[in-house]
Amino acid sequence: ARGAEPDERQRLFAHLARPRDQRQDGEVAWLRALMARLGSLDYARGVAQGLAGAALYEHQAAFAGAPESRHTRFIAGLAGWIFRRD
Repeated sequence: ARGAEPDERQRLFAHLARPRDQRQDGEVAWLRALMARLGSLDYARGVAQGLAGAALYEHQAAFAGAPESRHTRFIAGLAGWIFRRD
């Protein structure tokens, strides 16, 4: 809730305190818009890209001596797949 106004924080905490099945679609849409405005979504994408890059680096180190195969390509492709899915 960093960067949010006090009333937005109060609304956010009230939303999160409710059980998932009691949350209203309008509140979820408001929360997503708040996260976009505050840069939370961009920040999360950046962290995810960093983690995917680290995973690819570790994959290359772990499979450095292994022959390339459809299996190793599949595993390597998983890190990037999370950004291409809908």
